[in-house]
Amino acid sequence: METDPKRMDKLAKVAFAQAYPLIARQITDKYGITQGTCIDIGSGPASLAIALAEITELKIYALDISPEMQRIADTNIAEKKLERRILTMVADVHNIPFNDNSIDLVVSRGSIFFWEDRPAAFEEIYRILRPGGVAYCGGGFGSEEMKENVASIINTSSEITEDEREAWNRQVKKNLRKVTVKQFQDELSKAQVPGKVAMENAGLWVRIFK
Repeated sequence: METDPKRMDKLAKVAFAQAYPLIARQITDKYGITQGTCIDIGSGPASLAIALAEITELKIYALDISPEMQRIADTNIAEKKLERRILTMVADVHNIPFNDNSIDLVVSRGSIFFWEDRPAAFEEIYRILRPGGVAYCGGGFGSEEMKENVASIINTSSEITEDEREAWNRQVKKNLRKVTVKQFQDELSKAQVPGKVAMENAGLWVRIFK
């Protein structure tokens, strides 16, 4: 239930509709990467990929391990008429199908908590980044105000069922128990990948630099 593609798509559209554009803007403002190639890892319904495509000239690959999630993402991308800018791929973060030193920007919001071997995933992300490239992966909401707004919508919207609400709240609690800043930093060190971990934008984010 926690990773049900249809539930994820509904939550993205109902509760996170304003959060993804905010996160996309923060990424571009922070790192200034608006051209080249980007991968959205664990892209789900492609919400962050779409938000980035709408404010940049990036060529974006929306990568997810679920074929069903890919089909939903393809529909969402087509609705925004962004098929030429965003391509979906079924692939695993532990084996990213791109060449070394080929990607300018890697982003991921939400999926990092599900990666089975984060040090191996960090190694893969670092491998594909071009010199000067950046990865920004985590689970933030953009701001504390946005975080409260998302939670309020999830807990009160008539569009969200009680089962979906309970699944979301269980997952949030599980994620908070699973990781800390120190744990992420230790995993970066284990992978021998240069990066920083910080609590910012109402969430925990890992930044990898090359």
